[in-house]
Amino acid sequence: MITVEPLRPEHLERFVPEVPLAKAIPAEHLGAAAVYLNGDRVLAICGGWGHEGVVEVGLAIAPEARDFPVSMHRLALEFFAGLGTMGFEKVVAERPDEARNAAWLLRLGFEPVDGVFEKCLKPR
Repeated sequence: MITVEPLRPEHLERFVPEVPLAKAIPAEHLGAAAVYLNGDRVLAICGGWGHEGVVEVGLAIAPEARDFPVSMHRLALEFFAGLGTMGFEKVVAERPDEARNAAWLLRLGFEPVDGVFEKCLKPR
């Protein structure tokens, strides 16, 4: 079963991402970002940084996260729903390097807009 917890330093020590992180996760994001676990295995780290109703999200996954596509998809939808209840109106994600990641964003309801992917959280 996959569980979600606030990100702690020990999660980072155990996390082996599918693609190396472009930069270190800042200490101030500990506790604010979410970590997805299967037992003690870190499957993914997800966080968002908001400003004026828009939140930019980042996701890093371990290779074994792909073994749980339905669970990861449901958890992503729950994450975005939570952002909506926090008052955010739009989610922005950088254009992924891989086509399969872009396809997942489309399945999550994102649309490509000006070099990024966007998802509206409230009706326009």
